[in-house]
Amino acid sequence: MSPWRVDKNADLKDNENYEQFALNIFNKAGITSVNRIDKHAYSSIILSDINNEDLSILIQKELADAEIPENGLENVDDFEGGLVFKFENGEVINHSCCGSISDYKNWLELIEKKPKEWMEIWIGHPWVYAKVINDKIFITDYLDETNPLPKTNDFKFEVDFYEFENKLLSAIAELKNFKKRIRVVLTNENHKFANELSELLIENEQENTN
Repeated sequence: MSPWRVDKNADLKDNENYEQFALNIFNKAGITSVNRIDKHAYSSIILSDINNEDLSILIQKELADAEIPENGLENVDDFEGGLVFKFENGEVINHSCCGSISDYKNWLELIEKKPKEWMEIWIGHPWVYAKVINDKIFITDYLDETNPLPKTNDFKFEVDFYEFENKLLSAIAELKNFKKRIRVVLTNENHKFANELSELLIENEQENTN
């Protein structure tokens, strides 16, 4: 959640600490349980840090530009964000510019298809490629359209397929629980689109994927 989505007039001063600046904006808007920004991903709030009162405010801020009374659900998008993968060597893969929380589906597609050739994994810009060989997942460094497609051995990470699958499915389960919390918050506020919005904000589609 960009602080400028919360307050479009927010003014970041020269040499001001960005994290503290964002947290101050959130706090002024009534978001009080969030006291850190994920250090690996710009403006990202860790799901487990969000209580239901703050979730209500974050939903309101996310939906403000959609103008639902005038446009219905046409302009509702999913939350920006995504997954952060932390490896034992300290390296990290995190979502990039224009990444969305529904991008988890791209990683899920990877473990379902087990491609032997490089498969693009959209996490925003830049993105990565991955493939699966002999129960190992190989993942490239960040790439974009200015780079050629990765060659056979152009990988940065090598991880066990089943360990990665278990971690991913655990993260997705947490995300699905977060979607249920959104539905509960909206239902308690008597929002007539509670079910539809909980799907759109997480899945970027109205079809129920439970």
